Amino acid sequence: MAHRAKAGSPTGIVVTIISAVILILLCTAAGSAGVGEWTVTGGPSSQRGNVQLLAVDAANEGVAYAVIEVAGLHRLYRTADQGGSWASVHAFQEAIGSLAISDTALYLGATDVPSGQPAIWRSTDTGATWAPVYTAAVTTSVNALTMAPDAANHVYAALTTSDGGAVLETTTGASWSEVLTNAGSFEAVAVDPSDATRVFAAGNLGSEGNRLAEIYRTTDAGATWSTVLTSTTEMFQEFLVIHPDTPEVVFAKTRVDYCCPPPNANLWRSTNG
Repeated sequence: MAHRAKAGSPTGIVVTIISAVILILLCTAAGSAGVGEWTVTGGPSSQRGNVQLLAVDAANEGVAYAVIEVAGLHRLYRTADQGGSWASVHAFQEAIGSLAISDTALYLGATDVPSGQPAIWRSTDTGATWAPVYTAAVTTSVNALTMAPDAANHVYAALTTSDGGAVLETTTGASWSEVLTNAGSFEAVAVDPSDATRVFAAGNLGSEGNRLAEIYRTTDAGATWSTVLTSTTEMFQEFLVIHPDTPEVVFAKTRVDYCCPPPNANLWRSTNG
């Protein structure tokens, strides 16, 4: 059952702020799209499924991808005309939890992947065909993927595994290195759009009643990390965004309680990240 936040409630305010930030990012990527001008596209949602992910291709005007769950399958849709029309380009049996795009490749990450099965795939033909590039060593969920804006095409992945959390890095997709680990989970990762060496990761080490949530930052592409935010009353979720025009501004979403839907949430912001 879907739950809606009541207008004026703390949760409702946070949801509104988060939606506004996402809108800013989408409009920045789309270029000429005007805030306040909305059109029903009849896109993937017309398939009566649940839209899981949406990503805009900043390198190719008008191109975007969406992952939608339809009849037990997770389908990847693509538009090349700013959402005017959508085409299904691939279907996955696995639950897809993350999507990242560059001008040369797409990456998809799966959730609840058992040991020995593919957890990350890559496509180099706009999603028509996919090859597995990372196999889960233990039960793994790929919660987030992001690509750095550099010639080396650095890709970072935030993982939760049965052995704890990890942030992975690759430049080719063929081999992945653990650049950050913890005993809990990593829910989100983001790369500075103007500096590929500056990366943030949000992780949780605690549990209900014993929380410890932290945001880490590296300025040397993952060689070393420092903790820049710690909370003992919240748990970080999937939302971690660096402002595209003002990269010193970083947003992170947390969940305060788990007892009743909708949960209380907070939006953290740094202006000197």
